Amino acid sequence: MLSQLRNMIQEESPQFLVYLLISIIVGGFTGVLFFLDPTVFQKYLGNLNPVLMVLLMALLGFGLLLLQKSRGWFEIAQRENLRGFGHLAILTLPIALFAITADFLIGFPEDTNVLFPLSLMFYPTMDFVVQVLFHLLPITILFIPLSRVKNEEFRERLIWFILIVVSLLEPVLQIIWSADAGDPIGIVTFTGMNVFLVNILEVYTFRRLDFASMYGIRLVYYLLWHIIWGYLRLLILPF
Repeated sequence: MLSQLRNMIQEESPQFLVYLLISIIVGGFTGVLFFLDPTVFQKYLGNLNPVLMVLLMALLGFGLLLLQKSRGWFEIAQRENLRGFGHLAILTLPIALFAITADFLIGFPEDTNVLFPLSLMFYPTMDFVVQVLFHLLPITILFIPLSRVKNEEFRERLIWFILIVVSLLEPVLQIIWSADAGDPIGIVTFTGMNVFLVNILEVYTFRRLDFASMYGIRLVYYLLWHIIWGYLRLLILPF
């Protein structure tokens, strides 16, 4: 078994190297952020050490992707998927515009986004954590029983059902957090809808393309909504 996994890693080394590169970059961002502002992660990670958390996520993600790749479920990163990623990334634009419109109509708090330039490192890091914790982990757990399903058509339907269920995990959690914080109903409702749209696009991308593309989808969304608009809104909106 170990020799088979080792052979697979060697054969698919370009894909695993992409994951390693993402992990190293995100780990570097985490270290720099923790040095510059140790409190920047507290809203999401509480008192957990962010450097240790990201390291654990990187190791967990590697193990999950290794299992998924060995079962033939998903790919990690493939060059030929770049064009497909570009097409799907365009769909993040209306989702981001939906968020920006909601910001004008509802009015999110001034501290909704991590401020620039820390946002350039913070959001790629949180993107990585989300992919491992809310996508790779539950998908892997729920896919394990699928190996017993022999009917291919039924199995394909179950796959998409699982992906939809997984795409609901983060939105539900965000809604709970937003409601517990006493946010207005408009913000709570928007939070659930917008995060679900992003998640469903991500898991669809994962199924059709690969992990790197799924990571990239949220990265593009974060760039539009949290980083670019997160900077501009402070200049445009009256706080």
